[in-house]
Amino acid sequence: LPWLAEVATVGADEEAAASLDAIVELAATPRRATDPDDAEELGAGCGALLALARAPERPRSRRAKAVSALRMLADRGCVKVGDIPKDLDAK
Repeated sequence: LPWLAEVATVGADEEAAASLDAIVELAATPRRATDPDDAEELGAGCGALLALARAPERPRSRRAKAVSALRMLADRGCVKVGDIPKDLDAK
């Protein structure tokens, strides 16, 4: 997740889109087992996605997909729902 989040943030548009699609797919997949070592990587990945979602200078499409992924990952404890930006929500 940290590597995918990095590519989503700094990669070319096509690479970023593919990374964000992969992140959303991972986030949508229920976890069946938990490895204690995963917590650190999950936290780092969510932190990078949160930074992307909060960066107004980044493309809106990337930010919106990061927000979607974060909402799906929130139940895994890596981000608080209240910390996820709402400025991209439909009004």
